[in-house]
Amino acid sequence: MSLNAQNLFKRILQGYLQPGAVRVLFLGFSSSIPYIMILGTLSVWLTELGFSKTVVGYFSIVSITYPFKFLFAPYVDRWRIPYFTARMGHRRSWILCAQACVVFGLIVMGCVGPEKHIWAFTVITIFVGLSSAIYDISTEAYRIEIMDRSQISYAASMSGFGYRMGMIASGAGALYLSAFFDSWAVAYFVLALVVAMGMITILFCKEPEVAKKDMLLRNTPPSPLAFLSSARHFLTLPHAWAFFIFLLIHKISASMMMTMTTPFVMDIGFSKMEIANIVKLMGVSMMILGVLSAGFLTNRFGSFLTLRFCIIASMGVSGLFVLMSVIGHNAPLFAICMAVEHFVSGMFSASAIAFMCSYCRMGAAGSDYAFISSFGSLCRVAFSFISGLLADYLGWTGFFTMILMTTLPGLYIINRYKKTFDPIQGQKSS
Repeated sequence: MSLNAQNLFKRILQGYLQPGAVRVLFLGFSSSIPYIMILGTLSVWLTELGFSKTVVGYFSIVSITYPFKFLFAPYVDRWRIPYFTARMGHRRSWILCAQACVVFGLIVMGCVGPEKHIWAFTVITIFVGLSSAIYDISTEAYRIEIMDRSQISYAASMSGFGYRMGMIASGAGALYLSAFFDSWAVAYFVLALVVAMGMITILFCKEPEVAKKDMLLRNTPPSPLAFLSSARHFLTLPHAWAFFIFLLIHKISASMMMTMTTPFVMDIGFSKMEIANIVKLMGVSMMILGVLSAGFLTNRFGSFLTLRFCIIASMGVSGLFVLMSVIGHNAPLFAICMAVEHFVSGMFSASAIAFMCSYCRMGAAGSDYAFISSFGSLCRVAFSFISGLLADYLGWTGFFTMILMTTLPGLYIINRYKKTFDPIQGQKSS
């Protein structure tokens, strides 16, 4: 390995192993667990107990707190928690208390069970959903405020890596535990202990300097319309419409692909085992690689070049799916499609998060990021909802061609308004 290559590898490693980036890795891991435990994993539990598809669908309402995080994020930014804030700092105290509520809620969910007291179980599940949303707000604010802006891409990648590993632990891991012990209570108890590991992490974290300086301004009660401050902040950015349309286009591609990939590959003749081996195993591995690549590439080349590469690569992914819809069942092509799609999806997601974080204000990071991520969540839900209808109407070839065509304006926008998409400057000369 040449000296230049060694120096480059050393800089990359230093970026990912910064104390702040390592901290948000563990926080990202534990913050994903409650989300999966009250949605995907809970759906398996309810189905196993014989609840109807209607009831299983109704339980998805517990995730309603996530798209509407922007409504209560200002309270997380402004309110001080008695006793804890004075001793731990504002951000760390909110994270710790939210973690404690999640741990308590998951344990109670396992003890109560839906088959015994369905209404009590529903209430505690909603409580976990609310606590999890607050946990997300506080960890996202911590991630933004603990890192230097030039290094925020590494924090976004490490947080995304941890989040996806937590999804595996709370998804496949919970299923293995429930099967091995023949008990969902044990599975929920063990995953609650995993979240508790995040509580240990936050005890060894330091409070962001901006949160310390802003301490005197805390505890000023926000108005119910406090989120409008974040809306005003983003809407007054130069070429704000380009900012929002770009995120909208990103969500069209990401949400529709995610929702319809499995129905598509099953429709053209792939078995469940083939899907499990290629999509779930190789796909997850490639997504993690994409997430980690985004941190280095954004830091080295800047957000503009990285996002532009992602959107061009996303168009290439749509083209591969169009080709597969024409050819039909072809295992090598399927493997290539899944590898490329998951890599690009992970990279696009992490680089977009770093891009959005760079526009959040210090001291109001929780409110700002909750507002912009809620916009993304609502777009994801809307496009996921109509994806099946569009696939039925257009057919698979037409459906993937439509996704490719809707991505084209994003390429125009990012080239036309470069300055809007380059808040993170590259470090090519370093």
